Order: sequence, then structure tokens, then C-alpha cells
Amino acid sequence: MGGNLQRFTHPALSEKIHEAFEESIPLRAYEVRLTENGELYWVEHVDGDVIRHEQEPNTGFLQRTGIFLLSILPIEWLL
Repeated sequence: MGGNLQRFTHPALSEKIHEAFEESIPLRAYEVRLTENGELYWVEHVDGDVIRHEQEPNTGFLQRTGIFLLSILPIEWLL
């Protein structure tokens, strides 16, 4: 695949994608930021308001616990 990769250019499509990432996607996605202490928090934009989440949004206790347990496993060599 790597050697056969060709560049695709389509100005109208490129402009629509650019507009989406500038205008609508930020309103529908969470923005992940770091505190001064290096901890993650999530920012959500809802109806002109900014909502800050200290825990990953739309996850429950079991999901967060599972992610934590996976994060301490020595599996970095698999990446």
C-alpha cells in the first residue's frame, strides 16, 4: 500500500473539510486539555456555554476502571 499511495486533490472537497473542522466539529467534539498539574480535563461547548469535565465524558465507573487497569499493563511493546 505504501508505494502505491497517490495524492488526491479536490479543491471543493478540501474546502468543505476545512470549514467543518473550523466551524462545526469543535461544537460537536470534546476538547482535551491539561491542567497546570498535568492532569487531563475535557471541554464541551453546548449552546454557547463551556462545560468542563474532570472525568472522561460519557464513561461510567466500570469503563474508567477498565481503562486504568489496561494502562498499567506492560503492553507498550505491542503498539
